[in-house]
Amino acid sequence: MLIALACAAFGQPAVYFTNRGPGFNAPFHDTYGCLLDSTWKADLVAGPTAFNLAPVSSAASLLDSNACGTGFFNGGIVAVPGAVPDGTIYTQVRVWTGAETFQDALETNAPRGWTPVLAVEATNSGPVYLTGLRAAVVGPLTPWFMREVFSDVYFYSRHPFLVPAGHEIEFVVVIPLLAYRNPSNFQWQKLNSNSNWVDIAGANTNSLHLTSIGPEDAAQYRVVFNFGCGCDDQISEADVTVIGMDSPEGLTLNGPAGGQYRVEYKDELAGTNTWQTLTNIFLSTGSISRIDPRFPNSSQRFYRVAYLP
Repeated sequence: MLIALACAAFGQPAVYFTNRGPGFNAPFHDTYGCLLDSTWKADLVAGPTAFNLAPVSSAASLLDSNACGTGFFNGGIVAVPGAVPDGTIYTQVRVWTGAETFQDALETNAPRGWTPVLAVEATNSGPVYLTGLRAAVVGPLTPWFMREVFSDVYFYSRHPFLVPAGHEIEFVVVIPLLAYRNPSNFQWQKLNSNSNWVDIAGANTNSLHLTSIGPEDAAQYRVVFNFGCGCDDQISEADVTVIGMDSPEGLTLNGPAGGQYRVEYKDELAGTNTWQTLTNIFLSTGSISRIDPRFPNSSQRFYRVAYLP
C-alpha cells in the first residue's frame, strides 16, 4: 500500500494536489506515448476507504511548456472534508480530456484514466506532497493501433511475411477512425547486413509499398513515428521472407536470420493427394538454396512454405 502524510489546513487534513514535488515526479502519459497537455484535466477524489471515494477538488488543467504537454498539473492545496488528524484517508487522481467533468467523460466514453489509490496518513503539521503517487498511462480504453505492421490485405501476423519472388506487398500502420491524435514524422527503415537500421529514401508516410520483390528485399523492416511534441517515438516492425525458384539452385529462401520454416510439396495439385513434408529449415544465415534434392529431376513439383513459431 502506498502511504504519504496529509497535514491539517484550515482545521482539516490537506495535501498538495500535484504530481511532482521534492524528491518525486510522476508525469502522466496517454496511450499514444505522449505527455498530457492542457487539453487534459485532473481532479482528486478521496474517502475513508479505498472503495468510498468522492471528489474533493475542482478540475486542474495539465500544464504546457513551449506549446507541448509536460504531463504535470498543480491544483494547489486541497483540504479533505471528513478526514481526521492521525487517521488514514485514501486518495486517487483522475484525468480526462474531451469533456467538462470526469463523469461526462465516462458517459461519452472520452479518453480518461486514473492512478492507483494512495493511502495518506493525516497529521497536523501542514500540507504534504503525494509522494509515492504512481501515474497510470491514460487515454482511450482500446489500443489506437496494434504494434505490429499489417500487410496489403490487412491481416495480422507476428511472423515473417512469406512472399513469392516477383510479387508485391504493402505494409500499413493502421490508424483507427476514432483516434484523437494523428501520427506524424514517419520514417521507414531496413536492417542492413551490419545490423544497422538504415532510412529508406522517400519512405515517409504510414505505408511502405515493395514491388516486384526479389532476394534483396528479404529483410527486417520497421517504421519509426510519433504523435508530435511531447510524445515518445513509436516503432513497428515486420519481417519479409522471399520464396524463389532459381534455375540452377531450385527452391530458395531468403529472409531474416533465425527464422524456422517447414517446406511441403505436391507433384500434382489435382486429386486428393496431400501435401508432403519435404524438410524443416532453420535459416541461420538469411539465405538457403538447393532445398529439394530431387530438383531438377522431377518434371514438375509444387511447393508451399510455412513459418514455424
